[in-house]
This record gives sequence, C-alpha cells and structure tokens, in this order.
Amino acid sequence: MSTPLSIVLPVYNAEATLGDQVQDLFDLVADLTQQFEILVVDDASTDATEETAYDLICRYSQVRVVRHGRRLGTSEAIQTGLKLSEGEAVFVHKEHEPLKPHDLQRYLAAREQPPAVYAPVEDDPRAVA
Repeated sequence: MSTPLSIVLPVYNAEATLGDQVQDLFDLVADLTQQFEILVVDDASTDATEETAYDLICRYSQVRVVRHGRRLGTSEAIQTGLKLSEGEAVFVHKEHEPLKPHDLQRYLAAREQPPAVYAPVEDDPRAVA
C-alpha cells in the first residue's frame, strides 16, 4: 500500500533548522493524516545537515533522507524528491518558506475535489482573417 502523503523537504546547510522544520511538519501533518512520509533531500550540504537528517531517521520512522553527492540546486533537489517520493500526493516545502497550517490543509482539501475540465477556446468562426 502506498503512502497517502509525501512531503518533500529540499535543504542545503540546514543543520541549525532542520530538526525544528521536521518537528513543525509532524505537528501539522499528524492532525491531518497518520500515513505520511517526510523526504529530506540534502543538496550536498557542507555543514552537519547530513548527520542531523540521519538523527531524525532514528527518531521518526516517517522520515527518509537522500543526499546529492554534489550541489545541484533547489530545483534538482525538488526533482529528486518527486522521483523518490512514495506518496499518492506530494507536497513540496522549501526550507526558507514558512509553512502555514492552512497551506497544507487547503492542498489536501483540493485533492478531494474532482478536477475541473475546461473546453479549449476555439477561434470565432465568424471572424474574418
């Protein structure tokens, strides 16, 4: 069975903030669903982010970590997270953007709605070229 929700967290040199970020995500997500994963993508940090991330794996079974061997940038870290996430829904949370509780709630609520389908706009057949 797949995980209903994956949260991709691309980070770089986040040693000082990673633990709090993950704890904040746990506090928020635990109220919404019990089945989720947090995928930390370390973009070749030069501080102790890697060690901090692996400490989080020991504390939380929902945390997974992948590390780039060299710095590729945030976009590539996000792409790595999207490729490796196991969730039916994937939410990307950039490390320097504050996550407000209603952001994730709105995202999950929107997934419950059927997709809107719009017909393509056709050229007006009466228009003269």
